[in-house]
Amino acid sequence: RQRTAELVRNNETLQAEIQQRRQVEEAILESEKRYRLIVETAEEGIWVMDAENRTTFVNRKLAELLGYRANAMLGRSLFDFMDEAGRAIAGATAAHGWQGEAQQRDFKFRRPDGTELWAQLATSAIIDDEGRYVGALAMVTDVTQRKQAEEALRQSEGHHRELFHQACLMQEKLRNLSNRILFAQEEERKRISRELHDEVGQSMLVIRLYLEMIHGSLPDEAKHLAPKLSETQNLAEQTIRE
Repeated sequence: RQRTAELVRNNETLQAEIQQRRQVEEAILESEKRYRLIVETAEEGIWVMDAENRTTFVNRKLAELLGYRANAMLGRSLFDFMDEAGRAIAGATAAHGWQGEAQQRDFKFRRPDGTELWAQLATSAIIDDEGRYVGALAMVTDVTQRKQAEEALRQSEGHHRELFHQACLMQEKLRNLSNRILFAQEEERKRISRELHDEVGQSMLVIRLYLEMIHGSLPDEAKHLAPKLSETQNLAEQTIRE
């Protein structure tokens, strides 16, 4: 009877352990189901890579962003989804892994149809129990529209800088033209002054002298012309002064 009782107790203990293990397994399965549901319905892409940047997991959102099927991305390097320009932007950060503190950077990818995808990767290193770097987890957000807006703004600023530069050049040209016009005007004033002094002025001086000679040698029968001659002499003197 003791042996039977012991067997019964052992069986009950075994059944309890089995039940407990089943409950734990069910809880794990339920947790995994919830986790997978969260991962697969996330609005952000999820990218898991090993230490060599080879893809070990992607969720549906990331596959859609890059234009691939999820299973077609597995085992492929991060750089397989970039062109030369994208690899240059990735630089040493991605080439040497994502070790250290969490990082957040923008990368440029190339879809199979040739279109570009700008994405922000918020990465965290995956460290094993022995403290070794074994890969990285990245949360991926599409920032293509932001990048396009930034590029449009940069081009607009460049266009306005060019317009401002052209306006400054035009202003400088106008300033130089104005200076040349002022110089030409001044030269023309000097030329006119010289002509008036050297030609007209000299002619008026000769006229005045002739008038004085005539006025001083008037015969008696022409004395009535003396007032007119004096008036003409005064007019000649005034003209010379002006």
